[in-house]
Amino acid sequence: MISNNTTQITLEVNGESRTCSCDTKLPQLLEQLGLNPR
Repeated sequence: MISNNTTQITLEVNGESRTCSCDTKLPQLLEQLGLNPR
């Protein structure tokens, strides 16, 4: 069941689970992971 009030999502990045806000933009997420989006 999907809730409309979900504010966090969980992603698997290089085998590790990461949680971020559902409105995080991809470049922002990559920076949070210590990567350099160009």
